[in-house]
Amino acid sequence: MNSKTLVFSILAVLLSFNISAQKTKTKKADPLTMKVDSLSKRLNESEASNKMLMDQNDKLSSDIAEQREDMTKLNDKMIELAKMIEVQNAEIKKMNDALKAKPTEPKQDNNTSIAFDETVIDFGEVKEGVSVTKVYKFKNTGKKRLLIEGALGSCGCTVAEWPKYPVEPGEKGEVKVVFNSLGKRGAQDKTVTLTANTDPAKTILRIKGTVTSAE
Repeated sequence: MNSKTLVFSILAVLLSFNISAQKTKTKKADPLTMKVDSLSKRLNESEASNKMLMDQNDKLSSDIAEQREDMTKLNDKMIELAKMIEVQNAEIKKMNDALKAKPTEPKQDNNTSIAFDETVIDFGEVKEGVSVTKVYKFKNTGKKRLLIEGALGSCGCTVAEWPKYPVEPGEKGEVKVVFNSLGKRGAQDKTVTLTANTDPAKTILRIKGTVTSAE
């Protein structure tokens, strides 16, 4: 073996050891590379989550800003409304003060008084279907004209007639009450409410009795 051949043989052996060493290093580096890749992946995922949170935070901040703007507008409207109410209250106070300061006209008393000979009349017993008529006599005992506005029966079976003209002080008059006993059996007690310019304004007239069977 010459010197050149020896040199090439040595170089071939060294190259073979170098390649083997490189393969060994590569195999040993694989777990570390996997950890690096895993950490890198987690980092990317974390960055994506952070970006999502930042986007949500930006939207929330925008919503809060809009709500604050709406609250500001609402507050301005409430202030404006309060001013309007204050102005109206001032006007109402002026009107009330003006009414208090205005002299009141003396009230004219046109009331009079009325006196009946009797306000309760008992018609006794009647057969069913018979109409009973009773007259309630009265006198204007006051100093003003007596004006009877109406006389309302307690039911449709009781109807009243009264003077539609003014009754002068000291004069007398009559209220006629008609009771229809049709469909009414047993004890009866009906009323007529008289309304006039008296004090009190209402006077109660009563008509009572017993309705027996027509058979």
